[in-house]
Amino acid sequence: MKHWFFISPQELGKSSIVLKGEILQHFKALRLQEKDKVVLSDGRGRACLALIDKLAPEGARVSVLKEIEEAGGPPLDIILFLGILKGDKMELVVRSSVELGVKTIVPVFTDRTVVQMEEGKKQKRMLRWQKIARSAAAQCRRSYLPQVAVPVNMEEITSFIEDREVVFVPWEEEKGRSLYQALEGQGRVFPRRAAVFTGPEGGFSKREIEMLTAIPAVCTVSLGRRIMRAETAPLFVLSILMFLWGDAGGVRPDGSTLQNSRIPVKGEE
Repeated sequence: MKHWFFISPQELGKSSIVLKGEILQHFKALRLQEKDKVVLSDGRGRACLALIDKLAPEGARVSVLKEIEEAGGPPLDIILFLGILKGDKMELVVRSSVELGVKTIVPVFTDRTVVQMEEGKKQKRMLRWQKIARSAAAQCRRSYLPQVAVPVNMEEITSFIEDREVVFVPWEEEKGRSLYQALEGQGRVFPRRAAVFTGPEGGFSKREIEMLTAIPAVCTVSLGRRIMRAETAPLFVLSILMFLWGDAGGVRPDGSTLQNSRIPVKGEE
């Protein structure tokens, strides 16, 4: 398997490229040699196969051989709104959600968020999470680089939700609608722009649920009888959505895919 690296769109537009800095360090760590091939992506959907022509302490010169088919871009555009978690749980969810196919991650300060962050540290933390997202995207060979937003407050999420067709909000106090029922309720309308919003360790407050449910696209759901950990719930929901509406379902024996599929209704052929 060819190693995958992200570079700027401007660089990828050249036939010969000199790679320095962090990428050069990765080349050395991976013990790549001259004549080895790698994949370079601009993070916007374009990826090319490249040949390492020369390795030197000051940089690695590579030649672009050919453009390759876009990889790792699911048909479902999904945003993960993530109540900021303690410790390394944020990094776990960022990394795993990128592997699952999320397009954008928006860290959110909620009423019950334990983590305190001064204004000056928000940008620094975002850059850390973005670096993790970049590494995860390269590992799973995505040519679209997911973006991590600067942490926002609950009152600031409206602009992110405006174009979403549906926003699933797992809530432990939701008794009337399961995730299954919410998905079934979509019928044959298959969203292309969805979102998932999960809370921090303490969950959402009543004030926040009232605020969210006032938004037409928001749908609170139960994830069943078991209460999941804050770092498990988003990955659970993302996995299901990517299986049903994304590209995680693979190919059926007849050659069709699960893309644009739905949960079957009892009695339906």
